[in-house]
Amino acid sequence: MTARKATSPFDAAATERQRRMGLIDDDGKADGGAVSVVARACAGMFFDDLCDYGGEDGTMLSTYARLSRLRETAEPRQVFLSICVAYDEMRRPLPELLWWISGSNEIVPLFIASFMDSLKTILNTIRNEGGTPA
Repeated sequence: MTARKATSPFDAAATERQRRMGLIDDDGKADGGAVSVVARACAGMFFDDLCDYGGEDGTMLSTYARLSRLRETAEPRQVFLSICVAYDEMRRPLPELLWWISGSNEIVPLFIASFMDSLKTILNTIRNEGGTPA
């Protein structure tokens, strides 16, 4: 079986890749549960990358505040692009999974909602434990 290779997340063949990743079902609908799990993992990695890059609470908190403000006023795709820009600012490669999600108008809004909720949970947990990001 030969599958057409997707060369871009905006390529029509990217849908098949997203299906193989379990992010969409056979009908092309986003699987909210799978997207939520992916978003939680990505939020944790993003948090760690920001902490490694910034080395201080202020970097993480200011980045989260900026993304939260943007989430209130902008489309999910703009928040997603801001996450991508943050990776660029940290001089870290964008996780490949984010690359393949970026082209989906159905996955991105679900991803951003779960990603931001997960990031908030991580920050609240650290704040409640009286700790600082490690």
